Amino acid sequence: MFICDQDLKEYLEGWAAAEGRTVSNILERCAVAIRRDREKGLIPSSPNPGEGITSHLAGITSEELAQIKKFFDLLSSDRERSNVSFSLLSRILDIEPEKLHALYELIEKYRKEVPTEKPN
Repeated sequence: MFICDQDLKEYLEGWAAAEGRTVSNILERCAVAIRRDREKGLIPSSPNPGEGITSHLAGITSEELAQIKKFFDLLSSDRERSNVSFSLLSRILDIEPEKLHALYELIEKYRKEVPTEKPN
């Protein structure tokens, strides 16, 4: 099973239909191409693709983890931005604070353009 957002699903289904293939086959072909390019040194390679992230996050404190949770909660709900430090998150996740703030602003813009119904 493969889970992705609806837009990507529709794109992959259209691509597969246009080539007379299954979505599974399209994804396999993409993975094979990425592996080939990594082996040729055309794109960065890692023996364990998630290794850099997990080793970086292994030493985070409970305060830092709380900041990460608050940030994701902020992105996934209508919660106000109180007590979320983009500079601290930037250091923890090794992402520029401006990029985190831009992500936040993009989601806020989307929320204003596409209002959602709140559960009763």
